[in-house]
Amino acid sequence: MAAKPLDATIAENILIDWRLGQLSQRKIAEKHSVSNGTVANLTKGVVRDVSGIVSAGIQYQQALHTQDERIVSAIEIAVSEASKRMEWLNKANMTVANLTMRKIAIDMEAVSYQDLNAASATLGRTKDNVFGKSPETAIQINNQVEKTQKIYELTDEELEIIIARGG
Repeated sequence: MAAKPLDATIAENILIDWRLGQLSQRKIAEKHSVSNGTVANLTKGVVRDVSGIVSAGIQYQQALHTQDERIVSAIEIAVSEASKRMEWLNKANMTVANLTMRKIAIDMEAVSYQDLNAASATLGRTKDNVFGKSPETAIQINNQVEKTQKIYELTDEELEIIIARGG
């Protein structure tokens, strides 16, 4: 008799548990009421790629528990703001990449190594201006805040125009 096909939702949940890296294959099999072989087959070659995020999250939560409410609130705001800046930077990176790809698609010969290098250098400087070169030097970036504050208020269209003009 053929084995009953595994429900797709159960298979997805098994893979999620595996990628989290918190349970062994045996424990995952017990949790989802499947055989060890089923879990082994599903997880073969699948990397436990989010276990580091889980560990970082645990450390973050433990560190927050050692602080008073005001500090926790300030930390959460700082993390949220830094995450928004990172999202903005990622979006800017994708905009530059898309603009470059459009330029290449329109006229491949018009795109030079210098164009690509300039776009890459601009993104690197933007990252340094937004985040600092390292946490230790971030304070020095405060001297440049007036130069970078307006950049957060740009629309996608304005950003494309600025990038098209070369900065």
